Amino acid sequence: MPAESVMRPLHRSGSGTLYAQVYDSLLAQLKSREYRPGDQLPTEAALMETFGVGRMTVRRALDELRRQGLIERKPALGTFVSEPPMAAQIGGMHSLTDEVIQLGMTPGSRLLKQERVPASQDVAEQLEIPVGTPVLKLDRVRTANDRPFFVATSHLNIATYPALIDVDYASETLSLLTTYRDVLGMAPVRMRQLTSATTAPPMAQAEFGIDAQSPVLLLERAVYLEAGPAVEFVSAYFRGGTYKFYSEIG
Repeated sequence: MPAESVMRPLHRSGSGTLYAQVYDSLLAQLKSREYRPGDQLPTEAALMETFGVGRMTVRRALDELRRQGLIERKPALGTFVSEPPMAAQIGGMHSLTDEVIQLGMTPGSRLLKQERVPASQDVAEQLEIPVGTPVLKLDRVRTANDRPFFVATSHLNIATYPALIDVDYASETLSLLTTYRDVLGMAPVRMRQLTSATTAPPMAQAEFGIDAQSPVLLLERAVYLEAGPAVEFVSAYFRGGTYKFYSEIG
């Protein structure tokens, strides 16, 4: 972290808005690693003094950096530089737990809510069961080195796979793909997946500390085992800037 703030006078005309100049200056500091991942940024008051601008100008610049996933606000602690995004390969039947371990991080899982609900039209179609059939709904947060990188809502097909009812989903090391192998004795063999960009739903806003207009990556996936209809339909939200997918073709 820089030892002290240096006055960075802004141009009052001809060089873009004051907010944009503050944003550009802070972005340059992040790119040059003047501030490194995990470093705490100066307070809003300190930045106001550094740049000679008002609180709203500083706050708007910080909000833009936060929306891009470059910084994160921790309640009662301050604003910190985010860790670099995780990169994952599309394809294969590996679990996110294995993926996090391969990246040299410690995986974690936190259960937010568990309940039995009737299958909606969309969930029923994905799991190939009648509308209204009871399914097990799980809201979870997955972490890497204690940092949330996605929140997910999974609907499990307990009508076809009733052994899934008694699993301890509150385990901090839970991997659903591993659970299917251990509990059902069947490995995932196929997935149907759709990835799209959207804005953050309430659960993602709360866990990521972002607002309703912040971009997130939505992954919707149906998981199939060695026999029978889909065992799971999941909607997972990844915070923008924290996770990258890549694939190799040919």
